[in-house]
Amino acid sequence: MKNVSNKKGKPSIRLNAKLILLIAIGLILLLSPLYLRINKPLMGSEPYFYQRIIKNIETNSSMPTHDSLSFAGRDFTYNLGPIFLLYMLSKGVSITLLLQVIPILLGILTLILAYFSLRRLRSDPSISFISVMLLILSPSFLYAFTKFTNLTIALPLTLTAFYLFLSEKKFPRIVSSVLFVILPFFGFWETIIPLSILGIYSIKNKEAQKRFIKISLITLAVMVVIHLPHIIETGSLGYIPKTTENVSNILFDIGGEFGASIFAVILAFFGLSRLWKKKYQNFKPYMILIALIIFSLLSKNGAIYLNFILCFLASRGLLRLSSMRWESKETRNVTLFLLLCGLIFSGLSFVGSIGSKYPTNQMVDSLKELESVSESQDIILSHQSNSAWINEIAKRKTIINERTAHIRDVEKIFSDISIIFHSRNIKQTEALLKKHKIKYVYITPNMKEGLVWDSQDEGFLFVSKYSKLLERKYEENEIEIWRIKQ
Repeated sequence: MKNVSNKKGKPSIRLNAKLILLIAIGLILLLSPLYLRINKPLMGSEPYFYQRIIKNIETNSSMPTHDSLSFAGRDFTYNLGPIFLLYMLSKGVSITLLLQVIPILLGILTLILAYFSLRRLRSDPSISFISVMLLILSPSFLYAFTKFTNLTIALPLTLTAFYLFLSEKKFPRIVSSVLFVILPFFGFWETIIPLSILGIYSIKNKEAQKRFIKISLITLAVMVVIHLPHIIETGSLGYIPKTTENVSNILFDIGGEFGASIFAVILAFFGLSRLWKKKYQNFKPYMILIALIIFSLLSKNGAIYLNFILCFLASRGLLRLSSMRWESKETRNVTLFLLLCGLIFSGLSFVGSIGSKYPTNQMVDSLKELESVSESQDIILSHQSNSAWINEIAKRKTIINERTAHIRDVEKIFSDISIIFHSRNIKQTEALLKKHKIKYVYITPNMKEGLVWDSQDEGFLFVSKYSKLLERKYEENEIEIWRIKQ
């Protein structure tokens, strides 16, 4: 069905052949976990966090005020948006099924919203189609929608709010305002980043600026109400990784989880140069790009928002390369072919790695063993990315966790853990293990392959060979469990 326009030139929302193709490709890629992980546990750590929280709410018939497993016990200061939505839906559907189906549905919704938002912004149909196609093939899109994460809901919510903000009708604008106002329930950066983009878009548009000011004031007020009491109580916003830890989030190698592929970035540079010809008219994309690069340095999720504008710029770059004059048509064709192959391979390589992503069946077995050899009050040390699995599968406390907002002295805790992991001083390591009352250390293969250590004689791996305080309780499939004798 053709995408026709009304008399004012506004594209009406009708599915056309291009959009159907985009949806079909999106479905094929987003359904991949269902057949690549047959007889394997759910992929990723966040599904296990939400699974545990929803089970807790169902068991107690109320929203918890305390989480006894994370950080060896903490206040329940998590983002309530995804939790509330999952809890309401889980009343009629299995939570495990929800965690598998919701990412697929919202992923398709996201690409549809992205397509029509570009069309509403008067973007060329070819630009809209190529942008969304590049989005589908990008590792960060697949990361957000092949498993359930906080962004699985936040991204389509943001796109819906922005799409309705562009409407000239009153009711859609009201709905847009409401959607922006509830963003604080889905995360700090999930609020700040969309508001910043909306603010840049509203520049030189007085009517849009008025609406933006009203939306931002109410939204920020809601954010203050949510976060300020916890900040005052704990004196902490949360552990923010060093900027250098997030640089790689902007640009990943082929198949990286958060960033766009190197091929998309190359094309984006050509897209930027094309916009530069009318730099005074196209200053907004430049400002949005700079803002998102800064956010990517502050939060790994910022790189996923950055990917949207990179795909838009890459689409313009691809069209520029195909239309510009080349000394040799063969050179042009080979160059475009290699770039397109790289873009496709970037997404497919991510899909191909789904079957081997954590947790594996071997990890699940080891976590059940950890549950059997330990006591319910024991505190477990591992890399923070393993914490959700330890909490849900082994049902044990962890000293650190990926969700660090509003944890008292969180920087000091992470500093101590870093020393435990990296120091070769046996007495210092033993003292810190006792200080934090750590009873077991859980080590996975990726921790020994660069996530924590690069060699077998580094830090804790060295100390474990000589400390009389440490006793190995489990070693299979490169997974180790060490007990601290206290």
